[in-house]
Amino acid sequence: MAIDEEKTRVSFYFRQKGKVQPKGFGELSINKKVTVIVKGELTSLSENTDKWDPGKRFSLDIASCEVIGPEKKVSLDDAIQDAKKKV
Repeated sequence: MAIDEEKTRVSFYFRQKGKVQPKGFGELSINKKVTVIVKGELTSLSENTDKWDPGKRFSLDIASCEVIGPEKKVSLDDAIQDAKKKV
């Protein structure tokens, strides 16, 4: 597979006794599409314009992580309650 054909990929590791744990991890299974919400503070930003390895990169210290699986349905009432918490 050529570099231009490689998939963009991210990998997460949460220490067993770490402060941040991924909510929803128990519902995961391979080859399922999920949404992951990661919140944190950016610690680095860069854009490489080198012709051999162009691309954008960033790093962050993760404050929270939530995995929302395809089987998780959100009711209208839950969505309204969640929205009230953010206002």
